[in-house]
Amino acid sequence: MYGTRYDNKAGTLKFSDRTDGSQSYEKIFFDGNAVCNYFFCINSEVTQGSLEKQQEIIVRRLGKALKRSVSVWEENDNGIISEMFDLLNDPKAQLFLFKLINKKHEKYSNFFKSLYFKNKKIADEDFAGLSALADQFSIDRYQQERIRIDIMYKHPDNKRIVDEYKNILIACNRKGEINKLENARLTRLKTLSVRNKIPGALFYTLDEMLKKDKKLIDLEENNYISETRQILEGMFLSERQIENAIDRDDLLKLLFAKKQAAENRDHTFEEILLDASKVCDEKIRDGADIQLLEGFSHIITYFDRYDATSSIINQLAFMENVRVTEDMIRSLLGNKSEFDGLAPDLFASLFLAGIFENKYLGAYGRKKVST
Repeated sequence: MYGTRYDNKAGTLKFSDRTDGSQSYEKIFFDGNAVCNYFFCINSEVTQGSLEKQQEIIVRRLGKALKRSVSVWEENDNGIISEMFDLLNDPKAQLFLFKLINKKHEKYSNFFKSLYFKNKKIADEDFAGLSALADQFSIDRYQQERIRIDIMYKHPDNKRIVDEYKNILIACNRKGEINKLENARLTRLKTLSVRNKIPGALFYTLDEMLKKDKKLIDLEENNYISETRQILEGMFLSERQIENAIDRDDLLKLLFAKKQAAENRDHTFEEILLDASKVCDEKIRDGADIQLLEGFSHIITYFDRYDATSSIINQLAFMENVRVTEDMIRSLLGNKSEFDGLAPDLFASLFLAGIFENKYLGAYGRKKVST
């Protein structure tokens, strides 16, 4: 708004009667959107008074709505006009809407979108074509990057993850701090972004604006606990359409985290699991997708297998008077098959690696485990 500026010290907008000004086209597409920008003028009984007062009324009536408008996002001119008239609530109002499009940037944007939306990646030969188009239209590298980031963000899968990340950061920004749970969710979203081929550039600006200088609350904890928290917290992200299912790599991390927690007698792992179980129950009670429960049950099944197997191995290794039954052997074989189905030799890595170096392992226990 010409005549309006942000006062950094006061943290508020300052309005004035100095509403004249000018901007070059280059500056408009540098400071604003790289492809399309709107300007408007209003004449309405609603906005009467001094120029300073008119500025304030326009910002209060239209500012937040236009900033968040889907019509602006979609470049829906008629939608923008309709929204503005509804907000003004003055049938006699006069509205002038100016739409400025950088045609060269638009061609680059459309070409990139046609390539990226196919499979969320750009082949080398396609990138060469993009570079040739940028050279033809003299589009500098900064503007190329801005255009590409804008298109990548508009992909529905990417937008859901980035918006969830943004919402968590905004909540942290308001509190002035980031706690363990919020940090776990932010980290999990970045993990999901890598899985979904989302470029890290989409998070850099958000981190710079909202994460910098925020107080990190008690984030010092072991890596395996941190990873467990990230994976389990990621299951309960508020944006339902985010593809956050637990995959094989996640399950392997959780199993090794459980192993390390047991070796360290670290009860934090079980506390996180118990908290996650409570949240899962509450989400299902409140109408969450049943797939959430199925995913959590899948994890618990493997944890139960881990506990059963670990118990048998420890009995064989450290208890002399344990009778080896057929059921015990069948249980071990069945669980070995399941674990090795997740990853080659996983059973040995989880339950046998390191046990022969245990100083409390006697000769008889060693023989039983070896057999």
